Amino acid sequence: MTSDEPKDQKRPQVIEVPNPLARKAGAFHADPASAARVQARLDALTARYPEMAQPDYDALAALWPRLREGGATAEEDETFRRLVHDFKGQGGSVGYPLVSEIARLLTELLHKADLGTELTRQAIDQHVAALGAVLRGRIAGDGGAQGKALCAHLQTLAENCLAG
Repeated sequence: MTSDEPKDQKRPQVIEVPNPLARKAGAFHADPASAARVQARLDALTARYPEMAQPDYDALAALWPRLREGGATAEEDETFRRLVHDFKGQGGSVGYPLVSEIARLLTELLHKADLGTELTRQAIDQHVAALGAVLRGRIAGDGGAQGKALCAHLQTLAENCLAG
């Protein structure tokens, strides 16, 4: 404290916050060659994702008509919801954020909308079809202007279902 500071004014105290992640990681260091190998694997996964995801989409598309008509079992309903959840998590991780966004909107419908209304069932029809179109079309990234328009349309459908 200097002589021109008031005596009741305290100096700031610096608190060092522990960083447990740094402690767990230790002296980890990724060299450029390792990063390039990881990037090459991610690029290969992105290229193969539509084919890898197709069986899950086929299962999702096969379950939806049974759920739509109310003839599905609780297990089929759970499987459908799990598949949607998986698409929500996978898409963005492998370069298909449009898949993730469609699945996110579909998840919102499944959790919040009245599944007993025809409006909601029609909205889910379109979300399921959109997932299939993106996978068949191998639309990586956000889909550009068409992807944005598709998401805006699906968002409007979801909002209409949630408002009613």
